[in-house]
Amino acid sequence: MPRQHRPHVCSALQHLRSGVVVCSLVLGLCVAIHLLIWGFVQFTDARWTQSEGTPAEQQFTVVDGVAQPLTTLATQPVVQASGVDPNLVPSVANRSMSLVVNLADAFGVIACIVLVGLMRQTVAITAGAGAPGVGKLVTASSWTLVLALIGMPLAGLINGFPLPGVFGGYDAMTGAQEAYVAGSLGGAAYFATALFVPLVFGGGLALVVLRYVHGVEEGVIATSVSDLDDKLAHEISGIKVGANAAPRAVGALNTAIGGGTPSHADVMEEALGKEKNRRIGETSKGEPLARPI
Repeated sequence: MPRQHRPHVCSALQHLRSGVVVCSLVLGLCVAIHLLIWGFVQFTDARWTQSEGTPAEQQFTVVDGVAQPLTTLATQPVVQASGVDPNLVPSVANRSMSLVVNLADAFGVIACIVLVGLMRQTVAITAGAGAPGVGKLVTASSWTLVLALIGMPLAGLINGFPLPGVFGGYDAMTGAQEAYVAGSLGGAAYFATALFVPLVFGGGLALVVLRYVHGVEEGVIATSVSDLDDKLAHEISGIKVGANAAPRAVGALNTAIGGGTPSHADVMEEALGKEKNRRIGETSKGEPLARPI
């Protein structure tokens, strides 16, 4: 079987690998920013500030009877039915955090969509070329689709969807925090969606990218002498002393240049048969005569 040289597959896989790594770094940064802002929202009062204006002094006019003292009316705090202090107003930091979270979540959604597309392209190219490592790439692509569904804000698109999504935006983040403070949202459900799911998303993303990179390394075809040297050195380092069943460097070389599975039997050896060890000056012994019946 002739060897098939496919250097174009190597360049395509290397290009896709660079794109996947960049998208993964962008996703990791977006998740880190989202969790950082959530920490400020949950554990600090950076969202609110005291109102600078003072209420105007009320003027009282005596019509009939005795005027009440001003202290009995002016010193009583005004509290709304919801229990929120009306003197607290959104701060400048609240507007800044809203802008940062919305931008980070928007980039996170875009990166999720692009990452799924790059994974699908890698699987299609690798499977079409018959390159090794396609099993790991299929697994990585499938889990990437699951992570994308977890990260995207499907609650805003599907009515009644239970998960708000990792990149749900600043309004969803502050709404869940206010519901938790008011008691309408349980602590387990709140911390699971706001903290546990983003952490699982980040950890799953790291594992998926590692498996993807390993799969691409198996399918990359060497196009230079340095690439072949690296693959041969890796192959030799895995051979133990005295191991006869370990793969040899020729097999690693065939895999490196994209020849597929090396053939264990040589075509010339099969053709020559017993004559392969005969010297040039020796006469051929020929085939033995058949035994007469």
